[in-house]
Amino acid sequence: MRRLASVKEHADLLLDPISVSQSISLGQHPDSAIDNVRRLYERHDNEDAAPPIYSEMLKLQYDGKIRSWHEASRWIKYEQVVEGGGTRFSKPHITLLSFQGLLQARNCLRRGVVVLDSTRESLSSVFDDIIRLWEDRALVNDTNIKGIRKALWAPKVHMTISKSRRNSLDQASDSDDEAEEDGKERENQETHTHNDTNHLTIDTGNATGDLSQSEKRLVSKLPNNTESCAILVGHVASLEHPTCAFIRLKTAQNFYPEIPDIPVRTKFIFVLLTPKDNYENEAVMIGRTVGALLSDEVFRRVAEHTQEPYTMADAIEEFMSNMVVIPPGKCTTETRWEPKDGGTEEVRLGHMNKHKVSLEGSSTDGDSHAVGLHRTGRTFGGLAADIKAKLPYYVSDYTDFFRGRFSQSLAATVFLFFANLTSIITFGAVMGVKLHHEMATIEAILCGGICGVIFAMFSVGIWIFIMLMILTATDASALVGLITRFTEDAFATLISVVFIIQAFEKLIGIGATEAKKSAAKMAALQASGCKCFVGNSTEDSLIAGFFQNDTREGACDLGEFRELDNQIDVYQLSIILTFGTFALTYAFKEFRKSPFFSSNIRNAVSDFGVLIAIVVMTAYSHYVGEDKVPTLNIPDSFRPTKDRSWLVLPVDVPLHLILIAILPAAFYTILIVMDQQITAVIVNRKDNLLKKGYGYHLDLLVIAILVLICSFLGLPFFVAATVLSVMHVDSLRVQSESAAPGEKAQMLGVKEQRLTAILAHLMIGVSVFLTPVIKLVPMPVLIGVFLYMGVVSLIHQQFVQRVALWFMPVKHQPDYTWLRCVKMRRVHLFTLIQMLSLIGLFVVKYSPVVKMAFPLMLIIMVLIRMMSLEKVFTHSELKSLDDILPSFKEVMFPKNRGKLSINQYEKVNQDPEALLIKESR
Repeated sequence: MRRLASVKEHADLLLDPISVSQSISLGQHPDSAIDNVRRLYERHDNEDAAPPIYSEMLKLQYDGKIRSWHEASRWIKYEQVVEGGGTRFSKPHITLLSFQGLLQARNCLRRGVVVLDSTRESLSSVFDDIIRLWEDRALVNDTNIKGIRKALWAPKVHMTISKSRRNSLDQASDSDDEAEEDGKERENQETHTHNDTNHLTIDTGNATGDLSQSEKRLVSKLPNNTESCAILVGHVASLEHPTCAFIRLKTAQNFYPEIPDIPVRTKFIFVLLTPKDNYENEAVMIGRTVGALLSDEVFRRVAEHTQEPYTMADAIEEFMSNMVVIPPGKCTTETRWEPKDGGTEEVRLGHMNKHKVSLEGSSTDGDSHAVGLHRTGRTFGGLAADIKAKLPYYVSDYTDFFRGRFSQSLAATVFLFFANLTSIITFGAVMGVKLHHEMATIEAILCGGICGVIFAMFSVGIWIFIMLMILTATDASALVGLITRFTEDAFATLISVVFIIQAFEKLIGIGATEAKKSAAKMAALQASGCKCFVGNSTEDSLIAGFFQNDTREGACDLGEFRELDNQIDVYQLSIILTFGTFALTYAFKEFRKSPFFSSNIRNAVSDFGVLIAIVVMTAYSHYVGEDKVPTLNIPDSFRPTKDRSWLVLPVDVPLHLILIAILPAAFYTILIVMDQQITAVIVNRKDNLLKKGYGYHLDLLVIAILVLICSFLGLPFFVAATVLSVMHVDSLRVQSESAAPGEKAQMLGVKEQRLTAILAHLMIGVSVFLTPVIKLVPMPVLIGVFLYMGVVSLIHQQFVQRVALWFMPVKHQPDYTWLRCVKMRRVHLFTLIQMLSLIGLFVVKYSPVVKMAFPLMLIIMVLIRMMSLEKVFTHSELKSLDDILPSFKEVMFPKNRGKLSINQYEKVNQDPEALLIKESR
């Protein structure tokens, strides 16, 4: 063990740091304290991250009769203080440290006893070692050893202690004089019951049988490799000077139930004993400092791997070099700041690795937003690479449906079914009108079932097929690298707004239809010759009753007109059902973030939120007793809308029509490609953390085959739906199961599987045979789901966030990361250009004269980004507001195209940054 020659054995560990001049090394020059820590960090950089530490601080208390250690605080990542008379933990908060406490903690590690890789297997033997080392350094003597032993062997009382454990500790604390003997007895018991150490730090065996429900929930949220640290601070009157010890066990040991309060193996023990009561606040602050230090990734890795005790003190100096100082008077160390996602942890860890920092810095400029796709230069080369990249994951694409929360997969399937069915029937009805019933709802349902299943399994008509095959063969999908957030947001916003507009159009259409029905009934009643008596008198009622029951010849038969007097307004009920469904669905979505109930209940309710809302509002509609609310118009029989066979052969089509069809087919091809690939780029954003690679070329091939099949069956063509695809991905997001109290669950990725899409579209295909059941759901309820999808997908667009900034004073503007680096007027200029482009898309889409040019407008959006924005905005501004755009040459004619094998392309496909990092080297 390395010791400093200038250390005075009897120096006051707590007084010296604040009374003697201190030197702190905050520089990063060679051989400095920070450089020493960085070298250690880099030596272990290739290893797994240091296990998370569950720290528990216990404070020694004496009520005049019994000494006992009582839990004061705990750290999983943030601090929780025992409060409410020892009955509850506080809300998790960031530990605010004092500069004095850090200096004193550093002095404790520099001049106190530090033992690394102790081989002891029981808590009593660890305490014996600590006392022996204090004796060797003459820090304690025979007169105070007995008091120290009584203190260390005193019972440990935890806040979340269960009844059986409390009874055992009460028996152990009957007499303070028997504390040492009890400790020896516990040592024998621990030695007898000690389990062999394995890779799992959390013991979830018989020990969990005595845990309370709150303790079991806590253990379930901790990662399996979690280790613990026991921090003991207390006052022993017989001491002459403060004494401390920091012990790292070579192998984490099971000291439960003594320490900590849950069955987690103990790796570190920190003991600080002071001789006077006036040290109490300082001792507690040092204990809080050690707990906060072990929550820090850098210090934790140093504590886990260092072989030199002085490096522990160096790690505190490195910690101090990254501190943020708050002016005095603004808060105290008792102030509780709730944790927020700052995103600074990766930056802090990056400073520990010079090579990593330089590498990331060199690759930043070339880091494309999307995909890093390049043409292979071979016919169908991109398609071959897609197949090779997807093939190893094909089995898991089905088995992952059952991984994690099965309720999430099931709920996503149900949501996808209703969302797609509503969309298909709605657009099928529109298509029937536009195409004079050559194709309508039944064809749309059949096509939805076929295309959805086949595309999920493998993810004009004949000309489109030929053109799509040419694009697939030439690796034209690599052009998606030119689609940036500028185009993505505009297109996604357009589709979201279209969903919202169509929801209101359908709702207004119900009102218009009901108004016509009511007007027709009233006109028929007036033309019937019957006289209606209006009023509240008894005479009017008797006359009305007389006519209703009159069976004489010539009397008026009111028939269906009787309903006009007490009929519920269908349009008003439709409005209630629509907005009620929207409100319930949105509330259930946000319920996942609420503090009510357990996380399992919140997740289940949120997963099935759409289904619950549909069931509730459908039940309400039938409870009201109104059966006139329109329902889905599903055909009762499985046959084409027009009287024809399912197979459509183009043999009778004149040659000149075949040639003329090339032009609309070209426009349709552009629309299919842009719609499909923009949706794919949005889904494949890095934010979604997809792990199974891309399939742009393969998707295009599958769509080409589906277009050919649908052409011969006389069915409409289906491609990826942007809003539905985004909602589908959102419903399958996977959150971390283990999260520290106060820490937001981190997104781990998306459950990438195929069964949700396959099952949903199979259900769509057989929905024709489930007409009686599906017709129970009122159309306004599904319109509410439509509205929900449009609104939710819209509010998450960065474009919408930037538009909202136009109406916000600067002091109320959110702290967006992309807002920190760009002047506000430049942000507004970028938003204005995007807004004008979006307006152009709307004008073209809804203008009967030029709507055929809509596919070209999508290409123009890409050209505006490529040619105009590069001249208006700087590189750094575009990097913050949009994405870095590669040139056309870099995408279609890469320099290493001739050397890029399919294996290399596959690696780039799975990890887009791999090629960029390789080139930066």
